[in-house]
Amino acid sequence: MNCEDSFYRDGAFEKQLLVVAVFSFAYDEINLIVPGANYGWPAIQGNEKKGNMETPLFHSGSTTWAPSGMAFHKGTLFVAQLRGQGIRAFDLENKTHKQVVSGFGRVRDVFIIGSKYRASYFR
Repeated sequence: MNCEDSFYRDGAFEKQLLVVAVFSFAYDEINLIVPGANYGWPAIQGNEKKGNMETPLFHSGSTTWAPSGMAFHKGTLFVAQLRGQGIRAFDLENKTHKQVVSGFGRVRDVFIIGSKYRASYFR
């Protein structure tokens, strides 16, 4: 596991730390970090459950996103993708996600400037 990036957001009711975890071939994760929690790697992956281990907010399943940098804006977490070659948007309230930018090569980071997002990428 390689924790590529972390993001601290000051929510309406609590402060939260989100971490992107990158794995070799599949099951990349976005985790909400809770003090003292066990995130299970390498004992569990994806939606698997075991004992008191935490499952991720999101995971890539049997593929990889190769997530990189991330930014938060108005309830959405934007994550740069090296493998997905774009930007994926994660709605933290509804627990849904979708590809919002694609075809740009390996996207390293995403930034919020005003109400728009920008990316740095490799061709």
